Amino acid sequence: SYNHYAQQLQLINPALNTEEIPIKPENSFLYWCPPMENFNPWTNSNLDETPFAGKTKQQINIELQNEFQTMIKSTKFQSVLGSRMKLPIWDHKEKVIQMIENNPVVIIKGSTGCGKTTQVSQFILDSYIKAANGANCNIIVTQPRRISAISIAERVAFERGEELREGKNSVGYAVRFDHTYPRPYGSILFCTTGHLLRRIQGGLKGVSHLIIDEVHERDINTDLLLIIIRDLIKLELNIHVIIMSATLGVSHFQNYFNCHTVLEIDSHIFPVRRYYLEDTIEMIKWRPKSLSYMEDDVEITEEIENSGQFEYPEKITENTINLLKELKEGVICFELIVALLEYINSLTITGSILIFLPGWNSIFNLLNYLQRHPIFSNENKFILLPLHSQLSHKDNNRIFLHSIQRKIILSTNIAETSITIDDVVFVIDTCLMKRKIYDSRTNCTSYMIDWVSQSNIQQRQGRAGRVRSGYFFVLCTKRRFNMLEEFKRPEILVSSLLETSLLIKHLGFGSVTAFLQRALDPPSPKAVEEALATLRIINAMDSTNELTALGTILAKMPIDPRIGRMVIESILLNVASPIVTIAAASSINYEMFDNSDLNLLLQTLLQLDEERFSDHLITFKVFCMCDQNGRPKSNGYHCINVNSIMVVRNARKQLVSILTKCGFNEDIFAIKPSYRYTAAEFDIIAGLLVTAFYPNVCIHKDTRRILTNEERIGLIHKTSVFYSYVNNQKL
Repeated sequence: SYNHYAQQLQLINPALNTEEIPIKPENSFLYWCPPMENFNPWTNSNLDETPFAGKTKQQINIELQNEFQTMIKSTKFQSVLGSRMKLPIWDHKEKVIQMIENNPVVIIKGSTGCGKTTQVSQFILDSYIKAANGANCNIIVTQPRRISAISIAERVAFERGEELREGKNSVGYAVRFDHTYPRPYGSILFCTTGHLLRRIQGGLKGVSHLIIDEVHERDINTDLLLIIIRDLIKLELNIHVIIMSATLGVSHFQNYFNCHTVLEIDSHIFPVRRYYLEDTIEMIKWRPKSLSYMEDDVEITEEIENSGQFEYPEKITENTINLLKELKEGVICFELIVALLEYINSLTITGSILIFLPGWNSIFNLLNYLQRHPIFSNENKFILLPLHSQLSHKDNNRIFLHSIQRKIILSTNIAETSITIDDVVFVIDTCLMKRKIYDSRTNCTSYMIDWVSQSNIQQRQGRAGRVRSGYFFVLCTKRRFNMLEEFKRPEILVSSLLETSLLIKHLGFGSVTAFLQRALDPPSPKAVEEALATLRIINAMDSTNELTALGTILAKMPIDPRIGRMVIESILLNVASPIVTIAAASSINYEMFDNSDLNLLLQTLLQLDEERFSDHLITFKVFCMCDQNGRPKSNGYHCINVNSIMVVRNARKQLVSILTKCGFNEDIFAIKPSYRYTAAEFDIIAGLLVTAFYPNVCIHKDTRRILTNEERIGLIHKTSVFYSYVNNQKL
């Protein structure tokens, strides 16, 4: 029974109160006050034993003003000022400051490259400091991705002649696993939307301005943030909100915030010429000997496969038309990309090349393909640079470095917004993206390869032409482009609401249903009720939809609540270490293996599995056999993705840290080699996995086919150990 389960939980964690948790009054999270003396808003603590301790705001204002005068005279500051003044937004500087000062909400619509992301926060801060009011200015700027938050913070610090130093300078950042906070007064903090949501639980004390950037991306955290901000604005507090978007469609946000103050800024970048698939094939006179395609790590959606018949303009030759009919749409053809790269290389035009790909596997496979190419493998002439959230910050930063070799950057949609690479002249767009989609019918969340929207393509085109006229190659037909959605559906409408519902309750936002109905695009009541019903089933919520003791812990863990419950149960059953590793791996969009050599991968999987028939246990075994740097301790496993191991290691550290703060002993999560676990313990782990994923069960039918509990046919993925068994006729 649940009562017995709660008692067991209390034995492990006596500090945990399993009694009913008092309900917080709605809107109790909206704690706000302006910057105060002797208070650090970033650490939410007093300033004892710091340089600012005991100083009045007037004294701080004078100090900040003196530092500002020194800064603007420095060589570092002056060397960058010229390029800042060339940005289109610079001409609107005074207007931006005036609009923000006189209105509680301002919407800035600025096309890619106009400079809004790096300049608006600096305009505000500098105006306060020059007016001897710097102590009353602390700005938070949100970004949808951690790489954007860090790289933009570094850029802004560079423009101000500073370095990122904890508590010392005017610019800092805060993301999952990492932070470098700025000084407590007269400062700018770049952070992810998720970080700001968690910060709001303790209030927004000492924050004067909120800038929500890249709001058009409509990730679920941004939509939750917009609800809170609208509630905040209704309280008529003296906090300024700036909403920034890079695309059309701001009228939706205007209506939501009842905001009539909109500033539109054109980027005035160099012209960029767009070539569709038919134009590209005709121009480079591509005549492939054979067509081979790269299968990514997820199945391609049915919508992509059924491309239909197309009509082509008269300028296209019969040969190109026949080739287009033969060419599969929505699947990556490396021969075409390489032929296009060879054509670009034959031109006299210099400049970096940016290629948009849907996921890590496509990046990794194209990288390997180019590294074996007779032209592009020449390191004296070309530098091949992957750009992905799984890579280290140091590796990703290489894209910004100037080099004598031509850079070929292979990126996901991470390079679509915020990150600007100045020397990109050519952009090749596969028009595909990997998207997290929840299917309520199958109760599954999966990453699907899908077409991007017209808005995405427009954004990607803006990445070219920063320093000269640019060239944009769209690897879909013009007819296909016209069939694409103008915007992708917001994440809140296509995602599971389990984690979201728990977060809403944990942060004290009141009724989940009522809160989500205030969203810019509210999810259906059925989707909300399904999430609440599941949370009641796993005892994360009680019959009145309030958090239970278990739910309080699960709400703090950034993973699916069903997986989180599995972690708690593993503590009771003494297998916490392997389960927390598996849970960490399930929380991120990762590829543990390089599947470019499928035969080698299948052989490796069989060797690791030892007839346990479990992809999850393989993940745990691989993690255990790698060192602190993510490298296998044995040389026999060449297909292990080192970057993925490091991402799992960081996610695991965070989970263990959260559980330790909840009162659990850190020793129970200590890592030990997989061979030290008994067969019975592996059986317990398998049982826990079944309870976590139930009712998502299926049976093997024949060859690759499986039958779900709804009697629907599915396919075993080629990177699963089960495919290894099927392929070797052992299943």
